[in-house]
Amino acid sequence: MTRWIEAKRWPACSNRTYIDNAPNETSTWNVGTVSNADGTLSVNLTEEGANGWGCQRALTIANNVAIDVLACSYSPADAAVNIAHQIAAKVAKQ
Repeated sequence: MTRWIEAKRWPACSNRTYIDNAPNETSTWNVGTVSNADGTLSVNLTEEGANGWGCQRALTIANNVAIDVLACSYSPADAAVNIAHQIAAKVAKQ
């Protein structure tokens, strides 16, 4: 994965804050530290003032398929990484 452009670009987003200006709603998100473990990029994000609401994004590959997952909940932990790995396992068997 280290050859991927994303593996070089994602870390630049670590430990930053961004504002999402969606229609009729503005929210502030804190981006955690980007991880690159065993061929999977991941990062946790938390929404300010949302009582623990957050998301995890994960990106990996299997064969020639890019798997990009966003999982959101009040405690996403490693949800996106787990889902991405489950999808990758099925793709690898094809």
